[in-house]
Amino acid sequence: MTWQLQVDAFLLLDADNGAEKQVCSRKGTESLLSFTRQPDAKAALETLCHGLEANSLWSEFDEVRLVARADPAPMLAAFGRFSPRQRMLLGNLSAELTDVIQNHRYVNYAEAEKAAERLAAKLLARYGRDALAEFRFTAIPRGGWIVLGMLSYCLGLRHEQIGLPGDLFDDGERRTWVVVDDCALSGVRFRQFLRSRGLDSVIFCPLFAPPGLCEAIARAEPGVEACLNAVDLRDVAPERFGQSYPQWLERRRARIGEAGAWLGITEYVAFAWCEPQS
Repeated sequence: MTWQLQVDAFLLLDADNGAEKQVCSRKGTESLLSFTRQPDAKAALETLCHGLEANSLWSEFDEVRLVARADPAPMLAAFGRFSPRQRMLLGNLSAELTDVIQNHRYVNYAEAEKAAERLAAKLLARYGRDALAEFRFTAIPRGGWIVLGMLSYCLGLRHEQIGLPGDLFDDGERRTWVVVDDCALSGVRFRQFLRSRGLDSVIFCPLFAPPGLCEAIARAEPGVEACLNAVDLRDVAPERFGQSYPQWLERRRARIGEAGAWLGITEYVAFAWCEPQS
């Protein structure tokens, strides 16, 4: 008797997937190298596999193996025995991988410092140095504290201006707080921070954020006087969903309701102090 074991294969990533294959392959490889910060396709695929295997998604699978091919064009596939739900998860992962590799922005320290200078210029132009001298500054951990460190040099902030609401630096007077973060993608993290601190006069300053989200936060959040970013993040949802974007937007609005300040999808952004490989 011959036993046959059925094995499913699911293609997760293919850099050679267009009509002009040579051009698509080169562009896809360049995007993969940029995203993983690796020098060649083999190292990039290894890094990508390590990152994927560290994700809790794999607890959904009994047995799965990632198989990668570097030449002639990078490819990545999952082999195993998949249920319909697991195939749906892999399909979502494949779409997200393609999108994030093609639409990502990596910010090194020099770029972050320049962005902090732009943010400082925005604050000075809007409020003036005298008013800023009376503001208190805090940050959303942990990237926000790194950005606030850069911003403090640009603005010449005093030691007593920086801290957490209610800590030993707080004199009990009602003051405007400038809340700094490295990025804002949905507004959820800022809203949680705001509720936990009970602040009633706030200027939110994410270094990178979509302008639509900034406008929504300033409009919807009580006590937020302004939301100022240094660099605009692009909304990739219209491009991702194409002609079905209006239908996607309606479904997202119905699902999120009043809980979401903004309904777009930002381009992927990673900072030098993050762990982009995971």
